[in-house]
Amino acid sequence: MLELFDQNPQSRIFHVDSECYVVYLGSHWDDYRPFLRLGTSTALPATLPPIVSTIVVPDALTGNPLDEIACLAGDATPETRYVGDVETVEHLKSFVGQDTIPVEAIEAVDHEEDDGRHVLVYYYKDGNLKIKFRKVEILDLRRREGLDRHFVARAQEAKNEYGRSPFKLPGDVYQQPGFITAGGAAYLLSRGELAALDLRKDYFFELSAAGIDADRVSTVRSDDVDETLIKVFKRSRAKERAIRVVSAQPDRVRSATELFPHNSLPKLNAHPVDGNGGAFGFHRFTLGQSSGRFEAQLEGFDAPIIFGKAPKKVDPRTVVVSVESGTLTIGGRATHPLLDGAVYHIVEKPYPRADLETRFLPDRNYPYRDLLTDAENTLIAQLEYFRNELFAGRDPSKVVRTIKGLDPAKAIGKAGSIHPVVQIVLHNYRHYLAHVRASDPQLARGVDSLASLLDRHAIDRDDVPAFLPIVGEIVFDGESTYLFYRFASRVTSDGYAHAQKVASSILTPPSFDFESERARLADLIAGLATPEQMNEARMRRIAEAKKKKASAPVVSDAKSGKDAKKDAPDASGDGADAAGSGSAAGSRSAAGSR
Repeated sequence: MLELFDQNPQSRIFHVDSECYVVYLGSHWDDYRPFLRLGTSTALPATLPPIVSTIVVPDALTGNPLDEIACLAGDATPETRYVGDVETVEHLKSFVGQDTIPVEAIEAVDHEEDDGRHVLVYYYKDGNLKIKFRKVEILDLRRREGLDRHFVARAQEAKNEYGRSPFKLPGDVYQQPGFITAGGAAYLLSRGELAALDLRKDYFFELSAAGIDADRVSTVRSDDVDETLIKVFKRSRAKERAIRVVSAQPDRVRSATELFPHNSLPKLNAHPVDGNGGAFGFHRFTLGQSSGRFEAQLEGFDAPIIFGKAPKKVDPRTVVVSVESGTLTIGGRATHPLLDGAVYHIVEKPYPRADLETRFLPDRNYPYRDLLTDAENTLIAQLEYFRNELFAGRDPSKVVRTIKGLDPAKAIGKAGSIHPVVQIVLHNYRHYLAHVRASDPQLARGVDSLASLLDRHAIDRDDVPAFLPIVGEIVFDGESTYLFYRFASRVTSDGYAHAQKVASSILTPPSFDFESERARLADLIAGLATPEQMNEARMRRIAEAKKKKASAPVVSDAKSGKDAKKDAPDASGDGADAAGSGSAAGSRSAAGSR
């Protein structure tokens, strides 16, 4: 198997996890601790850690530092050392409680040079890192970040895709106070920013696929430091955006923020906040926590928004958001499906009827006509005709009979039978008619025949894709409450297909055969010497080298007038000694060598 490495030096790289690489540095079966690790994994072969000599820590902190302690099992010996930016590595050591492992500092030099060593690790000013084996480049970290879709690279890829979506939410949607649920997590929004009440591992991709700008997350609540918070830190650092973390363990969070000092990359701008009392502020919101729920009190609004289980008695204006059950309840009475990816605004002043019509009902030239069937377009036309007849003082009962005879109307109450756009239209008409009933009792009789049909309609949340640019507006009007939806971007058939493709691209996870790579690594390790045999071979080579050095002839140094001995080549097979090297481009660099 070792001969294959000479034929294909890149095969020395084992991509064993999403952000973890193991590099074989050896040439003989009994070379001492012949492995280098870059990144982290909780699925390393158990036989690997004791024979890793060098742990390379990139400035970008590839992998998950929370997994570092598991990667060190059995290999925290005097022969193990970290290579990287000293401040970064020292913070990592402190964070994982491994202060005894030495750090090999990066030595800055002017150019790449061949000093006879087999392996060189180059650190560059832009944060990139390259590994060369016998002058052949076998790993370019920046290139692998993109090819292997590391989180930072994949997040930027998702942001680029998000930017191409015709359904991404316009900036003004983020200004008004409200909330969003996406991928099973809830967010407050106000003044252009989002506050995450509970983050999921794929938060960035779930938000982006829904047309929501994930980089607007400026505040996160986190019980502890976890993988998701590390991802938030990495993205915030990459974009040089400030992030505030509300946690019951602010000291632990502060320690995690120190993993991202200024090196070739900017320092993380993070602000831990003590959230032990459960309360914190976010623009016009004050958020409190009690009994398995969060209560967000909006300034100037006399009832809270509750996330989680509602108390037995609630104010008529209380909004209860249940991510778990997928429901939105207003005032303890009306319960609606909670649409994933939709933005919900709290409207503090009621709309006049004319504004409701122009804001929430389709006009005569609505853009999504080509997205719908003929029957669905006919239904929308008949609904408009009904409204015209009603306010002209004519009997609309004939129109209602026509509506009831249409296939989409017959499908009301049947899941998956009506296009999601039409479901939104029917929902809005239902609430519009309820508003007409309440505001003009004289029209109630004319409204009742159609209202009785629409009252059977409820949006099927599973039918409504998160990528649709939907804004829900919760309107309080005296004792009545209404929920209307509008499209924040122009919805067309071409736009729908494009947005669907973008969302699918963003949500498709990387697919790599890590099991095969781990098996290949395990096979290699099984064919190598045991750690004890490696140590015996090492000591034998050291003794042979000393003997050869002692017997070397003394040569006169004419320039210094001193005697010097010609050093024999290092045949100890001693893993990967750190050494300086660099590039003509002005790199910061360190090198592992053997």
